[in-house]
Amino acid sequence: MNPHKLLPVLILLALGAGCLPISKETPEKRQFVLDVSRPSGDNSKPIDAVLRVNEFRLSQRYEGRGLTYRVDDLTYKSDFYNEFFILPGQMLAEETIQWLDESDLFEDVVGDSLSQEASYMLDGTIQELYGDYSSNPAKAVLEIEFVLLKRVEGSDKVSFRKAYRQEQTASGKSAKELVRAWNQGLASILKTFEEDLRKNLDATAVSTENSTTRSP
Repeated sequence: MNPHKLLPVLILLALGAGCLPISKETPEKRQFVLDVSRPSGDNSKPIDAVLRVNEFRLSQRYEGRGLTYRVDDLTYKSDFYNEFFILPGQMLAEETIQWLDESDLFEDVVGDSLSQEASYMLDGTIQELYGDYSSNPAKAVLEIEFVLLKRVEGSDKVSFRKAYRQEQTASGKSAKELVRAWNQGLASILKTFEEDLRKNLDATAVSTENSTTRSP
């Protein structure tokens, strides 16, 4: 066999070894989505404002659609055959829009593709997004930093900023089980973020009301 043709085969066999969710047989490309559902209840009267959610930024370590695995303290691998259906920044922004829209915190929640005027903007940065196979059992690691901006007198001011991290144990070592664990982590993050956001908006409303009351 031509040595140049043999090299890719050897690489695939090497990647397929070990505990990573890469088949030892001829790999078949698979695509996954992160999909969460907000539990019903815990809704309150929305504030009279529109929230625009921008596409989330992604740490350069996890750019692209291929799933990323941590093998040990210093080694990470990107999986060509198991990947997200769309870019993670777009996908997580869409899940956040749906979750917050169902929470009724705001009059409306829209994406950055719409030109609708918004009093609030939400930026998100995905700091960590990988499967940790250096531990046993494997874990799905997800960390997102949210920054809520409020438009005040023509400029955007930070109203809330916080990072949320989840490490969910996967039920197995396959890519499908890893994605299920990511979904659990994302749901937990969005639930806690919603609770914190509700407190922030309530405090802002009280502060605004007090300022109005003190005005002559």
